[in-house]
Amino acid sequence: MTVISFLLPVLLLGGGSGNRPGKKLGETALRMAGKVDCSAYPPAHGDATMLPEGTAVHEARGYAKTFRLLAGDRVYEVMEERRFDSELTERLTELYLQRERIGEPEILKRGVPKAEYVYNLEFHLRDGSEAGTTYLSGSDYLGSGALLGSELEKALKDITQKEFGRP
Repeated sequence: MTVISFLLPVLLLGGGSGNRPGKKLGETALRMAGKVDCSAYPPAHGDATMLPEGTAVHEARGYAKTFRLLAGDRVYEVMEERRFDSELTERLTELYLQRERIGEPEILKRGVPKAEYVYNLEFHLRDGSEAGTTYLSGSDYLGSGALLGSELEKALKDITQKEFGRP
């Protein structure tokens, strides 16, 4: 299993200190989007998915640099992306592709799903395409308008408990 840290843009509500730059940490060295095959490229220090080369990266005042950064005019939080062994990945992908899709409008008609935790899932399919969704723990739905189903729910609960120590 490979663990890769990456940054996720966040929306700040209110006027907290987290959107004020602190010490400059460096600049982005490579904008990967459109230049490299991200599934086969081992990220290096200074690489960014979408930010242009030379974008200043600062600490976010009041936060550890291992948690929140500012780059350009956006705030980013450090998250962890976990890649699982191929057998588990194939099983999860198979279960995901079998899900009944009722669509987000139908899900919202049933009430806004509540989640204990939100996990982003990305599946790399055999034809080279990608499919992504959100797993809302404690909910019957996936963020792609699909019903979770008991088998996929159990598999995801087992993984999140093992990897993150929570459902």
